[in-house]
Amino acid sequence: MGEDSRLPPPRNRILKMPRLNEVRIAGRLVRDPDMKMTPEGLAVATLRIAESSTYKTAKGELRQKETFMRVTATGGAAEYVETHIKKGDPVIVVGALENVDHRFEGMTNKNPAKLLTIRAVTVMPLEQDAMK
Repeated sequence: MGEDSRLPPPRNRILKMPRLNEVRIAGRLVRDPDMKMTPEGLAVATLRIAESSTYKTAKGELRQKETFMRVTATGGAAEYVETHIKKGDPVIVVGALENVDHRFEGMTNKNPAKLLTIRAVTVMPLEQDAMK
């Protein structure tokens, strides 16, 4: 008799989690990109992007919620950002989530804070009307 697909897999069969870490975000730049060069000469751009969404409350009122994200682009993507992207521009970012060690001013703890960051592979401008 065939296996019932509604039943959990047998304990002796191991299911592997796929390695999938891809993020696509559309939003507007909150401020101009912060450009730096590593000692090895690699360009690094740090962006802050705001994404807005609208939802209805239980009373039927429309509300807007903004989510702010930190994005890091390196190499060619950073160089593109430096010359083509500025504060207020609508963009789409394709990348992966990663935790980045970060020290804030005044931190006395030896362990840096972990910031969830989007490591950008691609940053592309959107048409101004695309964000409406």
